[in-house]
Amino acid sequence: MIRDHEVLDDQSTDRVDDTASERRVTASTVRARRWDVAPGQLISLIAGVGFVALGLVALVRAGIDGSMATPVVEVLGFSHTAWLGLAELSLGLLLMLAGSSAAGKSVSVLLGAVMVIAGVLVTATISDMPEELGLEEGYGVPLIVVGAVVALAALLLPAWTTQRVDRDGADARL
Repeated sequence: MIRDHEVLDDQSTDRVDDTASERRVTASTVRARRWDVAPGQLISLIAGVGFVALGLVALVRAGIDGSMATPVVEVLGFSHTAWLGLAELSLGLLLMLAGSSAAGKSVSVLLGAVMVIAGVLVTATISDMPEELGLEEGYGVPLIVVGAVVALAALLLPAWTTQRVDRDGADARL
């Protein structure tokens, strides 16, 4: 979202002042700072934090010391297994990574589209989903909604770039 780059360019020049017979060294530093602000990425970051939290709760409740497919636990009213918790944790980390920079807009769009497709598949063909995930039909609706919001926010909300260049000059006498 906000990126700060600092470019240092030290340039020293020697000058001889004929009148005072002194040698002066002039050094200058150039610093360029750039801020990229993308409000749509904030949506991805928030959704990512939510999925990480959801996945962690599912993993803690279901446990990872035995079978990842059993037990089936309930988190936020939806049945979960450790496999589904792991998938949510992975999705959340990817969303957070995509949301941490304006450069991640395309990744946010892709992840949002994948969530919408997964939500449609879960809602339409729940009987064909792997039993190891412990999915239920109602879980597809939040996936569709969150995925659509993430993808549309990344697509439609603009990104702004601001750049500032500072030049510092010092005059040192030798």
